[in-house]
Amino acid sequence: TAEGEVDGTDGVSGERAATGEEGGNDAMPLIPLPPPVFSEISRTLVLQCPPGMDGATLLIIMEDMTTMADIIMIRTFEHEKIETFARDSRVPVINALTDSFHPCQLLADIQTYIEHRGSIRGKTVTWIGDGNNMCHSYINAARQFGFQLRVACPPGFEPDATLVANNSDRVTLTNSAEEAVDGAHLVVTDVWASMGQEEEQSAREKAFSTFQVSPALMDKADPKALFMHCLPAHRGEEISEDMLDDPRSVVWDEAENRLHAQKALMEYLLGTWKP
Repeated sequence: TAEGEVDGTDGVSGERAATGEEGGNDAMPLIPLPPPVFSEISRTLVLQCPPGMDGATLLIIMEDMTTMADIIMIRTFEHEKIETFARDSRVPVINALTDSFHPCQLLADIQTYIEHRGSIRGKTVTWIGDGNNMCHSYINAARQFGFQLRVACPPGFEPDATLVANNSDRVTLTNSAEEAVDGAHLVVTDVWASMGQEEEQSAREKAFSTFQVSPALMDKADPKALFMHCLPAHRGEEISEDMLDDPRSVVWDEAENRLHAQKALMEYLLGTWKP
């Protein structure tokens, strides 16, 4: 974004990003290494690549793709792959999703909050659930956008300890969802078992049983609090059956903003954005 890096790899790499050259027909391939499921509708020029691609093959593809594309978007499990690709790329590289971070979703979330409530600076945001890639992105966003973040998760499911330690002045961990939402301006959650964790579903349901977001839990937050979920959601698990329909839920605006936030990101990286 115009305010700087959102995640560990911000994707701004290479000569074309620095010069801001405009092209008549800009192209952005997506390299999805895990099978894409929900949000590919917001992207264009998709390049399908098999899961499990090794680093050498990725570098060969990088050399080829940077000669025909203006932006490259990569969706993969291992964050190291996107760092390897971005390091030597001649064009901007966008992190569509890794096991470590999910910056594109984060941009949509911040946009949604601003649209509904104005600046998020100085507010309190609560993350409830697994200390996963979205949680990590919220930790980086707390630094980027100047808000306090409370993370509520069961023991053993905390976010990356180094990332938390590096942001200890703005991130608080707790094992109580009720404590975390007290007075919060934004409450966010995600599924209990992400892609690749399906075999852990049963064990995770037990571990996260007291971390469900419901209208009753939201009542403990600020009266103007909003609720977000990156979707797809599992009613009866991380959210109650009626949470998506609660007036404090803005998940559909949040989902729509995946499209608009990524269009804006592309404009910014291409140097074609005009106020």
